Amino acid sequence: MVLPFIFSRSKKGLNFFLCLLLRIDTGRSNLTALTVKSFQISYKSPDVRAECLPKRYNRNLSLPLEILYPARIRGLVFDLDGTLYAQGPVRRQMLQRLLLAHWNRPLEGFRTLRALQSYRRAQEHLRESADVAHPDLAVAQLTAACRDCGLDHQTLAGLVEHWMDRQPLDLLTAARREGVVELLDLARQRGWKLAVLSDYPADEKLEAMRIRRYFDAVVCAQDPAIGRFKPDPRGLLETLSRIGVTPGEALYVGDRAEVDGEAAARAGMSCAVIAAPGAGKHPENLVTISTFGQLARILTGGAV
Repeated sequence: MVLPFIFSRSKKGLNFFLCLLLRIDTGRSNLTALTVKSFQISYKSPDVRAECLPKRYNRNLSLPLEILYPARIRGLVFDLDGTLYAQGPVRRQMLQRLLLAHWNRPLEGFRTLRALQSYRRAQEHLRESADVAHPDLAVAQLTAACRDCGLDHQTLAGLVEHWMDRQPLDLLTAARREGVVELLDLARQRGWKLAVLSDYPADEKLEAMRIRRYFDAVVCAQDPAIGRFKPDPRGLLETLSRIGVTPGEALYVGDRAEVDGEAAARAGMSCAVIAAPGAGKHPENLVTISTFGQLARILTGGAV
């Protein structure tokens, strides 16, 4: 099925009509079925988006020029947790481990679970107050969590290291998203720079997933040069500076539109969010994807 697309007016006020030929498998109901057949344009503005997708495909979809015109891509930056691996299965298995470890000490297990939940809540609180810079973001999160759960710093830090940093490592390879390695191989073949920007130190997780070797830079929000969680754009801008790529030449890949998409928008980047089809409205700088294979096809114009 071939559909004509009419694109919106550019920021410079130029009207133009563009027919983009897309092959859409009508037997499938998600965006995975959409691949670019041909696209040749030297237009510079990133403010290009499809206006007439069929209703079942129209999920407030934005198609940034940087995605549809792969010649401009020089770098990919990835979020880690929930993006490069599926977080749900890992969390379920970790909950089982925690419960089994405390089957004969249920009160201690409850306190441990409550402490870890306080630590995560502290992160979201700091995320919401991202305009405030912290010289040591890790200490700020730990301090806020201790106030909430009543534990001292040393005790809570030990629980976080054991249950959030160490215990999940052997689960990550199995939870790695399908198509990740193939996409990273493709990026390397094309000479694209690769980086990870995570909320927490990511090297050990990437090693456990057997993909650390692919990345030119691994950056986390706790880095002294950043000190803020997304959606503050400082982490993305710092990451791009380390790999020598400008925001207009890079794509950020995450799993939370309200965090990753917003951070990318504020950094002047395009963004792809891996999410279930029909996951709701998103900022106009991103496209939703359901698999990394789909992203690879978009970035190569359907050549893979």
